[in-house]
Amino acid sequence: MDISSRALRILVASTILAGITGLLALAWWIFKQLFDDETLPYPVVGDPHARSLEDNLIQGMEKYRDSPFILAGSRPPLLILPMSVFHEIHNMPNEFVSIIAEHEDKFQGKYTHITTIKPEIPATIRQDLTRNMPTIILDFQDELAYASEQWPRTSNWSSVPLYEMMLRTVALLSGRAFVGLPLCRDQGWLEASIGYTVQCVSIRDQLHTWNPVLRPIIGPFLPSVRSVRRHLRFAAEIMAPLISQVLQEDGKQRQTDALPADRTNGRGTFISWLLRHLPEELRTPEQVGLDQMLVSFAAIHTTTMALTKVVWELAKRPEYVTPLRDEMYDVFGPEAGTTAICIKKDALSRLQKLDSFIREVQRWCPSSFVTPSRRVMKSMTLSNGIKLQRGASIAFPAHAIQYSLPFYLPLATVLTI
Repeated sequence: MDISSRALRILVASTILAGITGLLALAWWIFKQLFDDETLPYPVVGDPHARSLEDNLIQGMEKYRDSPFILAGSRPPLLILPMSVFHEIHNMPNEFVSIIAEHEDKFQGKYTHITTIKPEIPATIRQDLTRNMPTIILDFQDELAYASEQWPRTSNWSSVPLYEMMLRTVALLSGRAFVGLPLCRDQGWLEASIGYTVQCVSIRDQLHTWNPVLRPIIGPFLPSVRSVRRHLRFAAEIMAPLISQVLQEDGKQRQTDALPADRTNGRGTFISWLLRHLPEELRTPEQVGLDQMLVSFAAIHTTTMALTKVVWELAKRPEYVTPLRDEMYDVFGPEAGTTAICIKKDALSRLQKLDSFIREVQRWCPSSFVTPSRRVMKSMTLSNGIKLQRGASIAFPAHAIQYSLPFYLPLATVLTI
């Protein structure tokens, strides 16, 4: 009896000791994660509390043009590499540096699904959407006419919510390509596609302020995460009848030995293309709805920012309005500026001044002053001796190219060439 009691006490004490050891180890790991971030062996440049990292980048470029530096205020720490190793990094396989792993962390793919893009999306865009671009351009023209009717009408100078106007316009155009009429103009669909885009960016910005160890705890309770889930459920509900319709029509075509026809102006055009690239087990409303939200995000997010900046810069530089308008008349003739104009793909390539203006706006007002960042998957030493640690985020100073005089002429001379 004494031996049994003694053994029981030893067992209880051992269990308690193991539990305390485990708790101490967990507490130490959390402390290291929260307060002891691994530092990279490179200088940190700039003000960590700056509202914009552009000034920090310029300061770093002036001081460390040919060597790495860390951008102050970036989280996780962003290591800026010199352009001399650009091609070396660019040619590395995903096993060494990965843009997908970086975006998985940056856009919190667990909640936004931004990095869950399957092969069917690029295949559909490359093989089907591109091939039907002449017809889609005509659809865009019709949709743009519809969107412009909702813009504010005023005979005097007045303030307008430019970003919101462009956001809705781009959502209408992308919806015309991806879901077709009449769904692209449905208010519920517009709110879902716009809301998904806006909330994904919000999730990125909100969770990025928290330490990675706390994100899985905080993430599920964010209102933006709940909004994304709601938009995805709505997209799945909308896609269900469209999928059934497309599969039924394709089945009838196979029964008559007819080749699958592309729907060029109706509902489900993009969906019909998408389903051809999806295996049968993934032809579900949830998967197609997610794919629709992902392509909407890709189309809406960057295009809206770019279009807003183009209109803004044109308003700031009215001296460019006349040469751009004259080019329109040269290319399209007297139909330019009327509803009778018919824009074709080959005509767009002749709008060289407009193309130049848009490119210059993107150069002077880019969405980012660094190239898309990548995550280092394996520690390595580059050919010039630069050491990269596993887990580091790396990027290149696009600013160095965008403002390099040997490559670009001054902005004022662009439209006069």
